Amino acid sequence: MRKYGIREKEKEKEKEKEKEKRKKKTYPCIFSFFSFLSVAYRYYCLVFHISFICSTLYIKTQLQMASSSSSTNTKPLVVITGASSGIGEACARSFSAAGHPLLLIARRLDRLQALNLPDNVICAQVDVTDRPKLKAAIEDAVEKFGPVDCLVNNAGVMLLGKVQTQDPEEWQRMFDVNLMGVLNGTHVVLPSMSK
Repeated sequence: MRKYGIREKEKEKEKEKEKEKRKKKTYPCIFSFFSFLSVAYRYYCLVFHISFICSTLYIKTQLQMASSSSSTNTKPLVVITGASSGIGEACARSFSAAGHPLLLIARRLDRLQALNLPDNVICAQVDVTDRPKLKAAIEDAVEKFGPVDCLVNNAGVMLLGKVQTQDPEEWQRMFDVNLMGVLNGTHVVLPSMSK
C-alpha cells in the first residue's frame, strides 16, 4: 500500500509537469508580443528622455545667450508643438520671457490663448498628424518672423489600456502622433533651419 501511494504521487507530479509544458507551448506568441511591447515602450521612453534632455539643454543655452545679448537684436523663431500644457507650456513661457517670437501649435486653441503671451506669438490649432496644415502654419510663421531656429517637438499622447480590451485605433493614434507627428514637424522645419 505504501508503494502504491508513492507511485500515485509521482504520476500526479508528471501530470502537473505536462500541464506546465502545455501552458508554455500554448502561448509563446503572446509572451513574445508582450516582450516586444515592453522593449518598444522602453525604447520610446529612452528616445523621449534623450530628446527632453537635449531640448532642455538647448533651451537653457538659448536663454543664457538671450539674457547676455542686447535687447535690440532680433531673436530667432521657436516652434513648439503640444504647447497647450505641461512641458510645451513651460517652454513657451520661457522662450517668450526671453523675447523669442513663437509659433505655438496644439489641438486646443483656447488653452494656447489662455497663456496670454505677448504679440510676437502665433497660436495655431493644428494636429501634428495633419502634415499640410502643419506645414502651412510653420510657413506662415517663417514668413512673419524669419527662419526657425528651434523646434520643441513636444506633442504626444499615451492612451493606456489592456491589450485584450483596448481599441486598436488607439494604438494607431499613439503611433501617428508620437512617431509620425515628430517626423512631420522635423520634416517641415528643416528647410527653414538649413537656410
